[in-house]
Amino acid sequence: MFLGREGLQCAVKQERIIFEPELEPWQYQEGAVDLRLGRRFWQPQSEVAEDIDPMVQRAEDHYVLSELPDRTILTLEPNAFVLGETLECITIDETLIGFIQGRSSWGRWGVSVHCTAPTVHPRWSGQLRLELHNHGTAIVRLYPDRSSLCQMSFAEVRNLG
Repeated sequence: MFLGREGLQCAVKQERIIFEPELEPWQYQEGAVDLRLGRRFWQPQSEVAEDIDPMVQRAEDHYVLSELPDRTILTLEPNAFVLGETLECITIDETLIGFIQGRSSWGRWGVSVHCTAPTVHPRWSGQLRLELHNHGTAIVRLYPDRSSLCQMSFAEVRNLG
């Protein structure tokens, strides 16, 4: 069963879910919590590989890490792809499982936020990596620490037996 707003707030109060920094009241929705964009980004190296072989190459070797200063805007050019992360560090206990998805308000601007691996397993702790892609024809401005790019919903894990 998925947690609603009151269930989410109760799970946070009981420390079944921990957000650091703590969520603001506006981030609690009816069936999910809004997560903000952090300030660390991994951009593809300028020398784009003509050929990628995941069996012999590490994805990390194809990206350059940068951290934006406070109040800096990230501009996402048309057809650009960058990895980002959530501002919030999330810890989930063994009784819950999380699911991350992009928000439709950004999709209407042509920005996809998370395309693969939407499941956040029990006992997870850390910031979530976001796959940001601008499918549109215009530059989109993203505001680290302020842009609410994705939502995370939570469900109970029950073992029958």
